[in-house]
Amino acid sequence: MEQRPTGNPRRAKPRSTRLDPVFLIACLLSISLPNEARSHGVLGTRFFPSTLTIEDPFANDELSLLGGFIEEPGEAGEPSARVVGLEVEYAKTILPRVALSIGDEFSFVDPRGGKTKRGTGNLELGVKIQSYTNDSTETVLSTSLGIAIGKTGDTDLEADDFSTLSPALLLGQGFGGLPDSAGFLRPLALVGLLELDIPVEAASHVDGERERHSITTGWGFAILYDLHYLQTSVRDMKIRAPFNRIVPLVEVAGETCLHRGCSGDTTGYVSPGLIWIGRKFQLGAEARIPINDRTGDDVGVLLQVHLYLDDLFPDSLGRPLFMSD
Repeated sequence: MEQRPTGNPRRAKPRSTRLDPVFLIACLLSISLPNEARSHGVLGTRFFPSTLTIEDPFANDELSLLGGFIEEPGEAGEPSARVVGLEVEYAKTILPRVALSIGDEFSFVDPRGGKTKRGTGNLELGVKIQSYTNDSTETVLSTSLGIAIGKTGDTDLEADDFSTLSPALLLGQGFGGLPDSAGFLRPLALVGLLELDIPVEAASHVDGERERHSITTGWGFAILYDLHYLQTSVRDMKIRAPFNRIVPLVEVAGETCLHRGCSGDTTGYVSPGLIWIGRKFQLGAEARIPINDRTGDDVGVLLQVHLYLDDLFPDSLGRPLFMSD
């Protein structure tokens, strides 16, 4: 789901277009993929947690709750507004390394000097294909396709009345393959995202005026430092529970308009924070710091509760719907 700088607490999780043809494409592509079941987010001896702002590249069974608070600047002379959001997303593997997702967000918007608004955003659907996985190099590549379905959210919150398609490329890269002399650099890992947000309509009419819809590019990366990996694969620093399961990270994410009157306009956030990894769930917290005046002046907060359904229910809810021999 999305961390749009203008409302949602996180950058978009890629969302699927039509589920029927996408499902068929996913089935065809998965034939060439290894079909063994894998533990949640694991490459070799490295675990990749689900980042708060950047969509992770793993196709997993998971349930994510993400809450956020920030004060956003007003547009076209409007006052700023305090925004509280709660985002829920459920992802289900239909084949090994192929997952569908569904999600939505409830927002509470309190403009300064204005009327308080509350409601849901547009429903988001997605498909993710984990297309390349290499344990020895700690590399994972995925492609995804998504749709935010227009007219499914509350108009009071200015939910779009048009749908938006979002194809994306996702990357996960660990640095455990560095030579032993690199030492304390080996626990580092990188997660990256590059996507296009493409409105299905070039323009629409709002209150008798023609409003143009721009194509934007979503981009971002996260740098993580895994203390558990440091302890077990580099050097035992005598860090004990629960601190040995903490992953400090910094995420940078934003979107840039490509054309139709706003070419080059960019908004986004730098989000430093911590993730604590349990055996079957994780907890996360980050600050949201605007990268420029266009994004805003105030620092926000993101909080995450993320459940690993494939570890919680490995023989039922956490298994792919269809398993190959």
